[in-house]
Amino acid sequence: KLNKEYIGLNLSPLSLKEIYGYFDNDTIQRMVSLIQNIYLKFNKDILLIPHVFSKTESDDDYRFLKKIKEMISPKFSSHIHMIEEDIGFLGTKNKIKQCEIVISARMHCCVNAICENVPAIFLSYSDKSKGMCKYIYNTERYAINLKSSDFEKSLMETIELFLNDKDKISLYLEERNNMITSEYQNNLIDIKEILNGYDK
Repeated sequence: KLNKEYIGLNLSPLSLKEIYGYFDNDTIQRMVSLIQNIYLKFNKDILLIPHVFSKTESDDDYRFLKKIKEMISPKFSSHIHMIEEDIGFLGTKNKIKQCEIVISARMHCCVNAICENVPAIFLSYSDKSKGMCKYIYNTERYAINLKSSDFEKSLMETIELFLNDKDKISLYLEERNNMITSEYQNNLIDIKEILNGYDK
């Protein structure tokens, strides 16, 4: 069993662009402060997870998170880690498994965590992530609105809830994943029956 060492965190330049229309050093500094505040409040090492590697800077999680890491105060730097290269889908999944919880602006990073029964908090800037959050958890409560004026307060409260209840949430996700797999298989059967009907 892998040691659960981290709070996993994915931030993307795309999310900030959606909110502010741009991102600069001031907006990056806000994210630096957020990360440092998470560490200070929960005293857990943080793993920065670039989910998208892109040649386009405004869509490249890696360069964005690298900038953030470089701006972290030296007194926190030994507690802020990062996936430093593109280790592929399976490599990233193995890193996610080492996280107690994952917080992500990229919906698919959240989905990857959930598939591994790792509690995931959605950083929401679109209805897409809200819909996925509701599908998984039956509530939009764990999709934290990045545009909200009390975003950091809501996020901190949700992190605390998830860390306190992580085992219970992991068990719920295991059951939910089994249900989704069953629904998927039943849908495949229905689709095959429909297609067979067309063939006749």
